[in-house]
Amino acid sequence: MYRIRRRWTIREVELHPDLLLSRRRLLRWFALSLGLLNERDQREGIIVLLDVLFEYWFLRGRNPSFDDIKHSVARRYLERGSSPPSDEALRKHLRKLVKMGLVEREKGVYRLSTHPLRPDDPLTAIDSVFDRILSTKELIKTGFSHLKKLYER
Repeated sequence: MYRIRRRWTIREVELHPDLLLSRRRLLRWFALSLGLLNERDQREGIIVLLDVLFEYWFLRGRNPSFDDIKHSVARRYLERGSSPPSDEALRKHLRKLVKMGLVEREKGVYRLSTHPLRPDDPLTAIDSVFDRILSTKELIKTGFSHLKKLYER
């Protein structure tokens, strides 16, 4: 009867000026704000993955393949003396980013989901996420309207 298509958690997290000075802390803030991480979550997987993706997109100027991502993530874990995450764990995080609309997978590479008319503006990727959320808003408004009519009978 009820088929949940997507679930979002969006948090309004204070963007303290100190956060703007540290890439790692800002990545954590970003993940927490978009519901990719819980408040007390100490796991680093999604943060490392976002860091790798942003490095490819913003520093290297290219879209990474899964193997690119896997090797970069593994290197970071090994540098810290930790075991890298499994392929399935990485794929799970990537699927979550795709499902929320931040990332697109096309022809074996992962790219930032920017607006088609402004592909060079990475900020439009956030619009892509919120466009999906707003479409849910319209569904809820429709349901609410019908609920109101049922009460008015």
